[in-house]
Amino acid sequence: MPFRSRFSFPPRAGGGVRLLQRAPAALLVVWATQATAHATNLLINAGAESGVVSPWTTSSFFQATCGVTTGSTTVGGFALQATEGTRWFSGDSTASSVGGSFGGYFATTQRVDVRGLGITSVRFGGDGFAAGQILSGSGVVDVWHRHILLFYDNAFGFLGVDDVNAQGPTQTWQSVVNRSASSSGVSKVSAVPTGTAYIDFRQQFDLRAFAGSGMTYRVVAGLDNASLEIASVPEPTSAAMALCGLGSLLVTSRWRHRRRRDGHSGPGPKPWFRARKPQPS
Repeated sequence: MPFRSRFSFPPRAGGGVRLLQRAPAALLVVWATQATAHATNLLINAGAESGVVSPWTTSSFFQATCGVTTGSTTVGGFALQATEGTRWFSGDSTASSVGGSFGGYFATTQRVDVRGLGITSVRFGGDGFAAGQILSGSGVVDVWHRHILLFYDNAFGFLGVDDVNAQGPTQTWQSVVNRSASSSGVSKVSAVPTGTAYIDFRQQFDLRAFAGSGMTYRVVAGLDNASLEIASVPEPTSAAMALCGLGSLLVTSRWRHRRRRDGHSGPGPKPWFRARKPQPS
């Protein structure tokens, strides 16, 4: 009985054709899986739905009470509520002024560990909304909603910064004097500097006021539905290798089909390796 290498397999009729039929679908499944992975939000508790601020940290500089709000809050006759789910991060500020101009901010920040992910770009954004009311006196109160990325290396050395103005390129400050302001669905793709190990995602409302003597105001700002996603796509070399693989499958299948059609039943082409016959003892 002739020796058969353990690497040799008897041909199956139509096997190459079936493989060719299934290969494109398999590639689509792989690429769809990669796309799903890229779309995964790297932020935890992105919309405050856990009911607590953690793992975010909050900061403010206009006497704001920071926390998580469930349901809606009404300011100056305007109802503020979550854009997704039932909870949102809130900054609630009531202050008085003796006149002049002043400013501040309300922000939430989360540090994301991206070591080992090999990402080259990310998409980031989120929703924001605010409303204000002049309780006494007169003046102007404006807000500005934006998102900021800060990039750090393994030793937390600063590598760069990028931001997106949620109000659009031609508008920054929005008045909230007895009115509401909102921005949602705004995002941006940012290149990730080489060597990035950590990314600080910061969503923020800036505030400025021009007040007359004795002005008292209340401003509530909300942040919700934050996102930080991997925006990198498979490299062109990956697609080229996949096409080369499909091409080789097609050539092999056509060669086998032609041999069967012409009545050849001999072995196929020699493999690139050759198993050695066992020597008689």
